[in-house]
Amino acid sequence: LPPGFELALCFEESEVIDRSEDLDGRWVEVCVAAARLLAIDVAGVDLRGPLACFIADGPVCDGPLPEGPARLLEVNALPALHLHALPTEGQPRPVFEAFVAYCLQLPGAPPPRATLSPG
Repeated sequence: LPPGFELALCFEESEVIDRSEDLDGRWVEVCVAAARLLAIDVAGVDLRGPLACFIADGPVCDGPLPEGPARLLEVNALPALHLHALPTEGQPRPVFEAFVAYCLQLPGAPPPRATLSPG
């Protein structure tokens, strides 16, 4: 770096804000559809844009999605569950328990998706 230039490195774990309960239902549908398209049962879906674009009844959420500067950035096949279990702000969620229940198909776990067969 040139002299006098400063660079700040921020990692996703520096501040984790879980706003799952505020997410507009249409964005939930977009996330679920993206994971299904990729045949991923347990996925982490990253959304990027101004918060107002993603919250229910937000000023940018009046029309079809995606709209404005809001976008689905990526779908992760290996989601960082700890971000929702231990947020720095927001409601902690029992994601580890749900994931283990799903993997072992314990009572209360969601059913596994049907495997797609070729042809």
